[in-house]
Amino acid sequence: MTPSEKIESLQAVAPDVSRETAEKMLGLESFFLKWAKTINLVSPTTLNEAWKRHFLDSAQLWSWRGETKAWLDLGSGSGFPALVIALLERDSGAKVTLVESNVKKSAYLRQAIAALDLDAHVLTRRVEELEDAVFNVSSTTITARAFAPLDRMLEWTNGLGGASSRALLHKGRGFQAELDDARRRWAFDLVERTSLVDSDSVILDITAVRRL
Repeated sequence: MTPSEKIESLQAVAPDVSRETAEKMLGLESFFLKWAKTINLVSPTTLNEAWKRHFLDSAQLWSWRGETKAWLDLGSGSGFPALVIALLERDSGAKVTLVESNVKKSAYLRQAIAALDLDAHVLTRRVEELEDAVFNVSSTTITARAFAPLDRMLEWTNGLGGASSRALLHKGRGFQAELDDARRRWAFDLVERTSLVDSDSVILDITAVRRL
């Protein structure tokens, strides 16, 4: 894929993105690929398709941002979707917080944020250790990609982000079993969004979570 083709593909899944921001995304890709040679950020088998598998897959969430004023990404690891979201939000004033317990990956995330001058913050801690009050910001969107089963995610995030929070969670083919399991303990409003880049994946758009 040429740089121009990458920019066009990004604008296809995130129609509001400017060309300037799209070009900066190419810089983030280069930064990511350089670091991926030294630490295990993602499966090496996905690096040749990193733009589609990781960047476009992350960017599609931004097209569903609605009135989001803050983003909270759990298990940020390689920075997807959080770094992509932070770059897309760089002029919006929306706060982006990344939570990652691994020290090396946290260092990478901080280096990426500094290199691209992003308005984002990294917390090096376990998700279970988060305090509700810290993230009690209205219109918070919680994200996580290949992180934990849905039932556990709802347990960890219950109360985070205030009453108007929502979650946009990447899930694969087995998502229905996760939904069935989670619904034994939780009630929630759900929109199943088909992935714009992977027909085998969905984005679970979850709001109004209540414990049963």
